[in-house]
Amino acid sequence: MRRALALLLASCSLLLLQLRPAPAAAAGYTPAEAVQVATQLAKKKEMPAEKRTQLLASLQKALSSEARGRPIQGVLVFRSGEGGFIVKFMKGDGLVSFKGGKQAGPLSISSWSAGALVGGSATWGVGLVLGLQDVSHFGGEYGGEVKTATAGDATTPNGLWLQPADDEEGKKAHDLLLILSARGLSAGIGRAKMTIAPDW
Repeated sequence: MRRALALLLASCSLLLLQLRPAPAAAAGYTPAEAVQVATQLAKKKEMPAEKRTQLLASLQKALSSEARGRPIQGVLVFRSGEGGFIVKFMKGDGLVSFKGGKQAGPLSISSWSAGALVGGSATWGVGLVLGLQDVSHFGGEYGGEVKTATAGDATTPNGLWLQPADDEEGKKAHDLLLILSARGLSAGIGRAKMTIAPDW
């Protein structure tokens, strides 16, 4: 009798474990947290104060419009240099932090863009990693459209949306929203491909 009762209790416990809902995926950064993390990374990367102020203000606007309501799993900052005519090349480095994961992880970036492009500039940027399900899916090749205009030390910061370029089955689906500000003389409309390589 005791053995039967013990077996019944064990079966009930197993059933309850099976019926227990799976834990929810970790929530992303709130907009306020995203701005705070971007501020910390920008200072760590020694981004000039005027660029930091400009980009963080643009990031706040993007969080209330373009990125509104989307889960923010990561925040990144970077600096780079670019140049070219018709085809432009960019190379730089940055830092990225993930909610509940790697903090201030170093990364390198490189990109090329083709179209009606001319000039060269030094670029600073902040970005959001949106809709990422697995941190191992971050990095690699991304593609998107670029529209920029820079003269002297002033750029109207703009958002550049990029998606994984090698994700035909949608298994790595996520978006990068990059907000840029540059110094120099540069203008362009075209297609861009960017490679992001985490250095950890």
